[in-house]
Amino acid sequence: MAAVHAPAVAGPGGGGSDREPEGAVVVSLGAGARVDWTRGLLIATGAAAGDLRAPSAELARLKAERQARDAARVQLRRLARDLALADGRELGAALEGAAADRFDRALDAVIDEQVEHASDGSVVLAVALPLEAARAAVFGPGPAPSAAERGPTAIVVDAGRHIKHPALGVKLAAGQEHYAGPTVFATRSEAIGPARLGGRPVRVRASSFRGGALHLAGDDAAEQLAGARAAGALVVVEMEAAGRDKRDGDKHGDDESDRDRRGRDKHGDKSSRDRRGSDRSSRDRSDGDRRGDRSSSDERGDKRSDARGGDGRAGSHDDHRDRSKGDKEKR
Repeated sequence: MAAVHAPAVAGPGGGGSDREPEGAVVVSLGAGARVDWTRGLLIATGAAAGDLRAPSAELARLKAERQARDAARVQLRRLARDLALADGRELGAALEGAAADRFDRALDAVIDEQVEHASDGSVVLAVALPLEAARAAVFGPGPAPSAAERGPTAIVVDAGRHIKHPALGVKLAAGQEHYAGPTVFATRSEAIGPARLGGRPVRVRASSFRGGALHLAGDDAAEQLAGARAAGALVVVEMEAAGRDKRDGDKHGDDESDRDRRGRDKHGDKSSRDRRGSDRSSRDRSDGDRRGDRSSSDERGDKRSDARGGDGRAGSHDDHRDRSKGDKEKR
């Protein structure tokens, strides 16, 4: 199976329950399982039927819970092996020797997330493996805090586009300072909640991600990171939500489309005006041609009239000559 990657999709409903806060990064793994990168939990579900032959209902319930928890642990072990590590490996490839022993101990200490009892004595139980326990199993536990009272309670890293998927074992680096502490992921740091952020969170910005480490920018980054390491501060990686680029691209495309449509409309309006002007010009020319034709017809009519008038005068002269000739002959 491929490594479990989480698309940076904000809650609620980002693969977990309907109660996920806005900005939570949660990936559904199917069959009641999910990885909640914001709470830092890998969650799996197990079920067991009630033992109808148990001496009491209480004993039957306890036995069913134990069997359901064991079934959920099997699921957790399988799912955890596919978790992505910051160095490009999967967790299962790193579980050797002491790391495997630490991971087994972490599975023994899973947390009951939700328990449902049915009337027939069966149990459905969701258990959670802290992701920090899985990280510590592979990379070893971090240093004990030495300045918790003075240092920051959380270091919030604006990772932007530098990190695309949550992963176990992400380190922070600034100059000579390095820190690998308990790490959670969100698209909005508010999803972590004020109780976990504590009263002294600090915000920094990442300039790059390479070698499994987020490198921090800013003149004060090294000092802030040293304080976070000494205090054992929670690391909050604030990722860019998946789809934002697409939405921005769609908006940009929509803007361009609107401009194109407006340009086409303007061009169409100009073309329409040109066509209307051309039509008017054509009508004017046609009217002029018709007027010219009528003028030509009138001129031809005048000429014909003149010709007819001339012929009539000529006929009158002939009649006059004929009458004069007749009068002479009579005399």
